[in-house]
Amino acid sequence: MLIVALLAATGDSYGTISSPAKNVTVTIEHRNATLGETNYFYDFYVHVPSLYPGLMRKTNKDTVRIMIRNAEGEDDLDVLGVSNAEWKDNKVIFHPAYEKAIEIDL
Repeated sequence: MLIVALLAATGDSYGTISSPAKNVTVTIEHRNATLGETNYFYDFYVHVPSLYPGLMRKTNKDTVRIMIRNAEGEDDLDVLGVSNAEWKDNKVIFHPAYEKAIEIDL
């Protein structure tokens, strides 16, 4: 419960995706800022099996950023390419329409 409360207090939004085998779940923290162009920011957390439910480990050292122009109405997760996520060799690979592929080690 404490983790959920802390995540909610940051003002960021969250989405989750699961591997096709449903054995890995990744939570995506996302937000955007617009000033002429829109900057999208993403951090990734993998769920860690443990005695403590909800325990997650951050997988990326630096926040992933995508900047695009004229993106009114674009959903943060659609910009990242979550719908075409590819699970391969202990990685999840996103294929955003506006950026080269983004690989996240799990």
